[in-house]
Amino acid sequence: MCNRYRPSRIDKLNKAEEFKERYGLTLSWTDIDDEGNVTVDGFKGEGDVYPLYQAPVLRQLDDTTLLLEYRSWGLLPPTFKPLTGEIREAKAQQRKTVNARCETLEKKWPWKLVYKQRCVLPAANFYEPHSAGGHARYEVPGSDVIYIAGLWSDWSSKTTEASHRTYTMITTRAGEVVASTRGGQRRDRQPVVFTALDQVVGYLNPETEHGKILPMLVDAGDRVGLSCVRDRDPS
Repeated sequence: MCNRYRPSRIDKLNKAEEFKERYGLTLSWTDIDDEGNVTVDGFKGEGDVYPLYQAPVLRQLDDTTLLLEYRSWGLLPPTFKPLTGEIREAKAQQRKTVNARCETLEKKWPWKLVYKQRCVLPAANFYEPHSAGGHARYEVPGSDVIYIAGLWSDWSSKTTEASHRTYTMITTRAGEVVASTRGGQRRDRQPVVFTALDQVVGYLNPETEHGKILPMLVDAGDRVGLSCVRDRDPS
């Protein structure tokens, strides 16, 4: 399970002109003021993201607009019903839904409820345990931004009327680089990573059928050119 990555800095996402010229999509954003400060509650600042942290998520809002917004890592499905302590149960549920296997998105709860609600996570890199100890940092050489496939969900409390914007990260079978260097119990998995905007736009387009999306997700581990750096310091 991937439970740590480094979001790309917002100033690295200067793709507005390219999205507009090549795809006719306007890039807009929320939760960020005119000076580039993140205004969402619970934001812990620039740095690595862990489950329950707020992080930037990019999704297609309508036929002509991409929206960059902040969401909490760990998906709360729309059918989530806490029994007693709402906040405690919500956090416990989110920790169980940090990663979604691409092969079962249509079949398993809660992914089958939201598998059409696609998003990507702009990132600089992601981390996994290294087979020789410490942590492995995976990135794409020469790329300031990679895009990790995800799903988003909105959940509203019936008692407090609070709204929770959440997301999960999609994983696939590990490619050669990750499989040969990753330690831990699930060394055969890695996040789905896109590097080309054509892939990002195709994935985010709600008109793209899941049957066409799935092969792109399953084969992602072998397609992307990741490099691995061993990091002995987990901080």
